[in-house]
Amino acid sequence: LAPDLGLEIGRSKFHRERQSQESMKLDVDENKIIWPGNTKEKPQGYMIPTELKVLTIEEKPFVYTEKIENVVECDKKLGRWPCPWYNTTGEGEQLYCCFGYCIDMLIELSNKINFTFTLALSPDGEFGAIKRRDETGKKEWTGLIGELVNQTNGADMIVAPLTINPERAQVIEFSKPFKYQGITILEKK
Repeated sequence: LAPDLGLEIGRSKFHRERQSQESMKLDVDENKIIWPGNTKEKPQGYMIPTELKVLTIEEKPFVYTEKIENVVECDKKLGRWPCPWYNTTGEGEQLYCCFGYCIDMLIELSNKINFTFTLALSPDGEFGAIKRRDETGKKEWTGLIGELVNQTNGADMIVAPLTINPERAQVIEFSKPFKYQGITILEKK
């Protein structure tokens, strides 16, 4: 009901014989709803995956890495997560355990928001910058940012101590910062 607009979009019914939360029913006439964008057409929405591919990069103390021979060497109960490195130079896959503040934060997020994830290290070992490629002079993102923007390997998210700058903010969405880089210069009086 929207009485101030004189518009009824639905009716609620309460059944007295059943005093439970299931006894309330709301019928909505979607044809009377004005959706965002001032349209009567219901938005399609989008599917949010529950299995995310997350990329990270070694940057102590936020993310530590330890080379391993087998993924069973990583103990998820201790926050040590398998994070393979798929080398861009063609040397194949190398196995690592990742742990530290960012990994702990990712695990906590996955528990609270209810998603699962696979973790991998940045293929080119870079955070991400705009660089000119080849003789065409075309600018492309490298590193973690490039993986997310170009969807080269299907990355859904980055968890890393990544500096927020205007160029990066134009192509990806950031969470609230958890790492501040306040540089101070001290001088003798």
